[in-house]
Amino acid sequence: MDREGVKADVAAKSKTKAEDDAYWAAAGEGSKSKAQAKRDTADANADAAAASKAEAKRLAKVEEEEMASVRAPL
Repeated sequence: MDREGVKADVAAKSKTKAEDDAYWAAAGEGSKSKAQAKRDTADANADAAAASKAEAKRLAKVEEEEMASVRAPL
């Protein structure tokens, strides 16, 4: 093949790929399945629960330190 033939072949393939990409983008290839959306929601809920638990532990530690510094009445 000569250079012009190669260029034409590459141009045709890239045009076909662009058409395929446009088709699948319009068909919703990028949208999540129900199972993936459910996993993402579960992961987000688990992250939120872990953050809440860590915050509760931090607050409990701060409260214990404050209570330790306060003397009990005699």
